Amino acid sequence: MNEKIEKFIKSGTFPPVLLLFGKEEYHISQALERLTSDIFQFENAEYNTHILEADDTNINTILNLSLSYPFMADRRCIVVKHFEKLFSGRVSKKNDSLISLEKYLDNPQKTTIIILTADYDGINGLAAELKNPSKKAKAEKRIDGLKAPFNKLIREHQWIEFPQVHESNFFEFIKSELSKHSKTASAEAIQLLLVQSGQTLREIANEIEKLVTYLGERDSVTVSDVSSLIGSSHIYNVYDLQKAISARNLSDAMKILEHLLAHERLEMLILTVISRHFIALWKLYEESQKQSNDYQLAAAAGINPYFINEYKSALKKYSQTDLDNAFKAMAEADAQIKATGAYPLLIMQKMILKIISK
Repeated sequence: MNEKIEKFIKSGTFPPVLLLFGKEEYHISQALERLTSDIFQFENAEYNTHILEADDTNINTILNLSLSYPFMADRRCIVVKHFEKLFSGRVSKKNDSLISLEKYLDNPQKTTIIILTADYDGINGLAAELKNPSKKAKAEKRIDGLKAPFNKLIREHQWIEFPQVHESNFFEFIKSELSKHSKTASAEAIQLLLVQSGQTLREIANEIEKLVTYLGERDSVTVSDVSSLIGSSHIYNVYDLQKAISARNLSDAMKILEHLLAHERLEMLILTVISRHFIALWKLYEESQKQSNDYQLAAAAGINPYFINEYKSALKKYSQTDLDNAFKAMAEADAQIKATGAYPLLIMQKMILKIISK
């Protein structure tokens, strides 16, 4: 969890206004849950806590609550989610509500704690830029040009940014989340969970929660566990198909494909996984022309270092022309499946044949 948040909780002292923002919705929600689980633990909290959605409220309502003294308690706590939506259109600087809000931010109520969450492009990326000496001046200009009330929030109040976590860091995220539940997993099990989960931390975290429940008292996650949870074959999974295609093993690829599609409509999942694999191979091909360090190559290509040798081995079997042909074959298969929805096995077989055949 964020060090700043832990410091607030440990000290028991919370800022009157705190802005949580960024592209990583999952981490924002986790931070909010951590904060509120501590802040809201006081007598008569049910009368003095308010969790609002920007779509269902307005500035005046927020201000009225903020200025109200707590009922038989020392503080009032207000959370406003998606705060940026209150200012999504053009808001005049002469707007009475905005003027009142800015006045409040100049002198917030001492007995009120306001937590705001936002995903606003005007401020996203500021934390990294302010830490980078070559970008700090640019970041300061961005802050100067911010529209109200974000200019005042950034300049005068506490804020924490949660930037988007890139796919190359998903592997470590899964390990970390499992460790919180005293669970471990083999690299292959984690990779399978990755290729068969969604593209966001939220989706991955949901699958991890299911997996932890499924495991019960067991503390080690296997490939079989992940396959059983997600509904894949106990004999083959999409990761096996990816490995067969990487090795240009046509016989195994066709056998695994037929097994996967025998009982479930997995063609779009297969397309997604194979597409991601070849995108990583393409990035690896480009980066390998510039450098040779495995860790740098893995980071640039969005590959976990644990699997870099597996990807380098695959790249030896696919030339630049082969990669181009693979993307064409996948695009054709995607178009055919979406156009007709019929004969998915035949469409996928043709795609694999075009990718693997020399």
